[in-house]
Amino acid sequence: MADIAAELGLSVSTISLAIRQNPRIPEETRNRVVATAQRLGYKANPVLSELMSELRRHRGIDYQRTIALLNTHPTCPSLAAHPAYAAIRQNCGNHAAQHGYVIDEFWIFSPDINPVRLATILHNRNIHGALIIGPQFPEAIRENYASIWRDLTCVGIGLPCADIPFSNTRIDHHTLILDAINNLRAAGYLRPALVFSAEADRLVEGRVSAGYAHALLQLPPTSRLPIYSQYNASQPISNDLLRWLDHYQPDAVISIYPDLLSQITTHGWACPERIGFVLLDRIAGHEHLTHLDQRHDLQCEAAFDLLVGHLTRHQHAPADSTRLILNRPRWVQGATTRAPLLSE
Repeated sequence: MADIAAELGLSVSTISLAIRQNPRIPEETRNRVVATAQRLGYKANPVLSELMSELRRHRGIDYQRTIALLNTHPTCPSLAAHPAYAAIRQNCGNHAAQHGYVIDEFWIFSPDINPVRLATILHNRNIHGALIIGPQFPEAIRENYASIWRDLTCVGIGLPCADIPFSNTRIDHHTLILDAINNLRAAGYLRPALVFSAEADRLVEGRVSAGYAHALLQLPPTSRLPIYSQYNASQPISNDLLRWLDHYQPDAVISIYPDLLSQITTHGWACPERIGFVLLDRIAGHEHLTHLDQRHDLQCEAAFDLLVGHLTRHQHAPADSTRLILNRPRWVQGATTRAPLLSE
């Protein structure tokens, strides 16, 4: 290796990185090193290579590159402050750090950000890839930042599927509801009901209500309760919702809103004795509730691996070859539902 370094006027460490095809070394330099190594008859010692690889693993991961994290939430400048997206942001950061990547976060709706300024920042920081997180991808963002999506390799996490010009990973909302209903049925619940909001369902393109409608087909007609779709998490429980509960008498409620449980119990419905409660995500501070873990760690891992694959191969996925990766949730038994019945 020292002979190769002397002939090319490079350091031994550069030669080592180039032979291992480390992306930190320019491709032209890597090609020169490999060609010279072949000409000089260089052959790696497999035992020494394995030993050095093991030492590098224990020493830590070398810096690879910086990628952007673009926050498309219209009202939340920092995803760390959002109850649902904080876990996604944390998982992205953890997974990137494990592989030697650094994340720079940008809020797309910041007054200080516009397409030209963002493009300039990304260029100056040598950022060629981005993870995009948020509950929506509005047309204005899609059109105004068209040059960014064209020039930057992007992968979305949890974005709506329609008209996104890049690959995306997200929870399978249809399966999310089916799994909630099926697990409740296994625990002996006969009249499960969904409390959601029409706006939240719209953001996921109706997949929650579609999954619920499909799940109801497994129930007797008298147990098929309508969705309560007018819930507003920013307001106290409404008389309309209380009337709905009293009229339909569900024995379990499925929802994404953890505060709904205290509102129901304040109304006099003991949980889980009178009514079960299932949360449709794992939310910090509410892990004791029975919930569906949406496995944000797997969504982030899939998105990161897809993005790094494109960057490593110097590929920019065209719009006609984008991928949608759906993750299945995991049922987590908590204190707010009965345990599943044991089969005979």
